[in-house]
Amino acid sequence: MVFPSSAQAAGAFIDRYNGDGLCRWHASVWVGEAETEEVSGTCAGHSWVRVKVNNSWRSWEHSDGWEKAYPPAGKLIQQSQHKTQSDETPKTLTP
Repeated sequence: MVFPSSAQAAGAFIDRYNGDGLCRWHASVWVGEAETEEVSGTCAGHSWVRVKVNNSWRSWEHSDGWEKAYPPAGKLIQQSQHKTQSDETPKTLTP
């Protein structure tokens, strides 16, 4: 797994506990891409991500394990939001 350097991206870990212990996701964003990826554990849940472009939030995208979101062609990401369950409060990152 390779992440852009901290000068290029913002990143954070999202930790969640269940009966099996700790599950961890990594969230990252830079101006051209945002991603959420499960990196350890066996918790149920998807990787959820959405991006803000032109002061407007785009739709959530999600999948099991790893999900990416991109801005439209010629646009830059202003912020991203990341979560691990549909009803979870998202973590907001700024590139």
